Amino acid sequence: MEEKLVSVIIPAYNAAQFLSRSVESARKQTWKNIEILVTDDGSADRTAEIARELEKKDARVRLVTKENGGVSSARNCGLAHASGEYVTFLDADDALAEDMIRELCGVLEKSGADFAGCQFGDREELGEGSGAVTVLTGPEIVRGAILQSDTRVWSKIFRREKLSGEQFSEDLTIGEDMLFLLSIVRPDTRYALLDRKDYYYYVNPQGAMERGFCPSYFDQITCWQQAEARIREKMPDLYKEQGVRARLASIRAVSICLVAGKLSKLPPEERKGYADRISSMQEELRELLGVPGMKEFLPKGYGVKTALLVRSAKLYFAAAGKRK
Repeated sequence: MEEKLVSVIIPAYNAAQFLSRSVESARKQTWKNIEILVTDDGSADRTAEIARELEKKDARVRLVTKENGGVSSARNCGLAHASGEYVTFLDADDALAEDMIRELCGVLEKSGADFAGCQFGDREELGEGSGAVTVLTGPEIVRGAILQSDTRVWSKIFRREKLSGEQFSEDLTIGEDMLFLLSIVRPDTRYALLDRKDYYYYVNPQGAMERGFCPSYFDQITCWQQAEARIREKMPDLYKEQGVRARLASIRAVSICLVAGKLSKLPPEERKGYADRISSMQEELRELLGVPGMKEFLPKGYGVKTALLVRSAKLYFAAAGKRK
């Protein structure tokens, strides 16, 4: 199989602790025709210095520096500098199995899909899986992948021509991956999913989903509001399906509860500053609970959580604040 050029885009912000591991996993790919674009997003540590050292070791590594703008801005910068026929994204604290790119390029070529993806796991799980390939098209991608938590851009390889100039939303800190995927999915888009864990995902305790509350955490709600609007606009027939609307409602309801859970950790006086937002969250949740069938999709325990939050935010915060 001809080795077409693959651009590996690594957005990096204060990633000195992990960057060498990430880049080395790309350098050691059995698919050799790659360029590794490290986009330093205004780091204050040795990220850029480490990237320059790696540049000297391997001509395929290239450092791109920019002012701090967030991971979406860094990925967009990487896309602007990419010259590969294929594009893949690698987070600076993660790593690739040595044959991930070869495996996914093979899946792309054999299936004719627009993008391909694999499963992820910890280091000991790499290589596990049946090796089966499932091809989803258009509405099936939304129904069977995005609405089933496959909302990531890492662990995937895209045909660059199919990205159609789309960019990551730079005004969101949560959910930007999912919205990017929705932006490139059209009725005839094909996604090939390989049942094999070829991507090592590191759970960073400082990641956006692991931190205490900050105002940008409301993006957890906003991103799914935008997702529903895009699905309704781009795929109206899909949106008419009761199961799709119910699933979307359940995801949005869980997102509201997650944000409320973060708010519960704030001191009561500080939480008062978000009174209007909390009230709008309750009203939105009340509407979502009225969507037929949505409660069937709620994870265990969320039936009680959603009912409590709608009834009384004060009681919800008191209960959630007691949990570690």
